[in-house]
Amino acid sequence: MTRLRSPCGKFLPGAVRPAIDRFVEKLAFDPFTGCVMWIGGTTAGQGHNVRYGSFWDDGRRWFAHRWAAKHIHGLDIDGLQVDHCCPHGPSTLCIEHLRS
Repeated sequence: MTRLRSPCGKFLPGAVRPAIDRFVEKLAFDPFTGCVMWIGGTTAGQGHNVRYGSFWDDGRRWFAHRWAAKHIHGLDIDGLQVDHCCPHGPSTLCIEHLRS
């Protein structure tokens, strides 16, 4: 959870934004491909030139596709590699394009 700030930038006491709300703000539906795309921040993957969606939750950085697999799609990904296999690029978060 992330603490909420007032319009002037001060933290609001006791107010937090759930991770799912913050995550959903960084998504966009592409009507041409039918994919849910990540439009938030990115970071380089290990050993790759491709940049992946990046999301902070509970004090750690997640790749967005891993966070979606675990927290939206309910997949048990602990100890597994989660790959994208979408022809539209690594920004897709659709369950049809994730595999472990």
